[in-house]
Amino acid sequence: MFAAVPVNGHQLLVQWDALWQGPPPPEVAAAGMQGARIGWQMNGFAGAWGGSEYIYRGFKISPCKSLADFQSILDNGLNLGGQYIEVQVPSAINPNWQPAFQEAHQRLQLVAI
Repeated sequence: MFAAVPVNGHQLLVQWDALWQGPPPPEVAAAGMQGARIGWQMNGFAGAWGGSEYIYRGFKISPCKSLADFQSILDNGLNLGGQYIEVQVPSAINPNWQPAFQEAHQRLQLVAI
């Protein structure tokens, strides 16, 4: 846990590398409350070549089966105050997820970074 987050002109970024539909570690939120910019990397459970297209269901990891599944991961990151979301390349170029990215991009445009 962070005792203090030294921030110099909002230069510090704190990222969690397993974004999913559930809550993040409290350390990330605490860093954000202390002035750090927070962001997320979508989970890479499928590896660098498989993408970020996995969700937790009852303590099991399974592929996203719909746009709503994938959107729920992005929405969670934005709703938790993320100012950026890092996405694995296979997911970024998957045409099935483009509507989710467009919606997330519009929401991020409203955040002053």
